[in-house]
Amino acid sequence: MANQDSSTGAGSRKGILSWVSRAQRECKQQGSVLSTGRVSLTTLKELGYLLRANGLQHRPHLIWNCDETNLQFSHKPAKVVARKGQSVLARTSNSKQSHTVLACVNAAGVVMPPFCVVRGKTEAAVSSYSVADAPDGTYWSWQEKAWMTELLGDEWFGNVFLKNCGPERPQILILDSHNSHECVNLLTELVRKT
Repeated sequence: MANQDSSTGAGSRKGILSWVSRAQRECKQQGSVLSTGRVSLTTLKELGYLLRANGLQHRPHLIWNCDETNLQFSHKPAKVVARKGQSVLARTSNSKQSHTVLACVNAAGVVMPPFCVVRGKTEAAVSSYSVADAPDGTYWSWQEKAWMTELLGDEWFGNVFLKNCGPERPQILILDSHNSHECVNLLTELVRKT
């Protein structure tokens, strides 16, 4: 793991405020957006308590945040530059196929290898990708619609997080409320490994 100054990184006051701002925009409870005051007060108080209770206030390399995002790899140029009168080929595939990438970074700015989920029903789906060109350590998996599921959450936790977070304990992993993060197996494994 790299040793970086946390005063300007994700664990800095600015980084935390940015995270809270994003959480305020995205956090939902029973289908309605939570109030700004409630999210920031509750979230920061709970996070602050966890950091103090575990002695992690000044140990950013032990504070992790992960989130998944949807990516589409189809090329969609808005404009093409060419000489006047020259024919231009600017076609893209009609594929609207998407992929999911779960990324995890600690408050010191150290990034774990990505967890990529491609659309498919078997491991053969992964073979159509240039996996050798992916960042070192990228972990590949598949799902019928390329969505994160509870099983894939477990797979990420065991094959990416635990193998890359280091042996030092305790550590904090901040997750959103996506259903792939809310699984008994993941929590059971976490308790067993600590």
